[in-house]
Amino acid sequence: MSTTSNIKKSILVLSISFTVMVVEILGGYAFNSMALLADGWHMGTHTIAIGITVLAYVYANKKSNDSSFTFGTWKVEILGAYTSALLLIVIGLTMGYESIDRLFNPKTIDYGYAIATAFIGLLVNAVSALILGHHSHDHHHGHSHGPIHDHKTPLETDLNLKAAYIHVITDAITSVLAIVALIAGLLFGWNWMDPLMGIVGSILVLLWSRSLLKQTTRILIGSGSQDGTLENLRNKIENIVTSVAKLRDLRLWRTNNSQYACVIKVQGSAETAIRQHLELELSTLPISYFALDVHPESEEQDNLDGSIQAKEKA
Repeated sequence: MSTTSNIKKSILVLSISFTVMVVEILGGYAFNSMALLADGWHMGTHTIAIGITVLAYVYANKKSNDSSFTFGTWKVEILGAYTSALLLIVIGLTMGYESIDRLFNPKTIDYGYAIATAFIGLLVNAVSALILGHHSHDHHHGHSHGPIHDHKTPLETDLNLKAAYIHVITDAITSVLAIVALIAGLLFGWNWMDPLMGIVGSILVLLWSRSLLKQTTRILIGSGSQDGTLENLRNKIENIVTSVAKLRDLRLWRTNNSQYACVIKVQGSAETAIRQHLELELSTLPISYFALDVHPESEEQDNLDGSIQAKEKA
């Protein structure tokens, strides 16, 4: 469950980001700066991301006791992030198109005001990074699930917080690009640097959008994790199960940022002993739910005998 602290910090960053986004976009049009516009639109990308985070937190808290959500409301935020990634791709393409057009059709830039506005954007990105990064020092007192993930911070396990944090850092880089382009134009008359950095900014948006789209898609379709966490957990479960029974089937999927559910089908004798052993061992892993189906060893032999008899009759 998301904490009140996470919600408050996300709302604070959202408010700051939205305000500066509007200022930079208006400033970009007013001062004819594509680099500033790119920085403003890119600021809008993490405004969207953090906005989704806030809405997901609020909705998840509101529906936390709703039994219609069998495994919770976590995938609501994943679906929202997936949708925002699609929208951000459109924004990135639009930014690139406008920057290329400005490269061949330059306009006069008010460098003084544009540089000042870009510095404001950089300052906001730095402040936002500090606010979101502070999550890594929070102390949580929830359930512990063993060494497989205890060493990880909330930024490493919370997809939205991690995405927002990385995106703020990306925004900071875009702000630096805008400042470099504007100063180069002011000092050396390199007006082409401004739209060029606008193109670079659009590429950053597209790269971030692609990364987010790929990550959320894998979660929504139940594919393995990019970092191998799901596969490592599967191997741990298989080792635990095969130490006491024959594993016939294992289904494993994520239920939130750091928890998993699994259905295990095994074959062996002493069902009670097998169940007790698995409950004890799986309690050390990030498993919030598991179902166990134990089939007697004699069942396999019965099936084999039946198959042999069928072949003999044939």
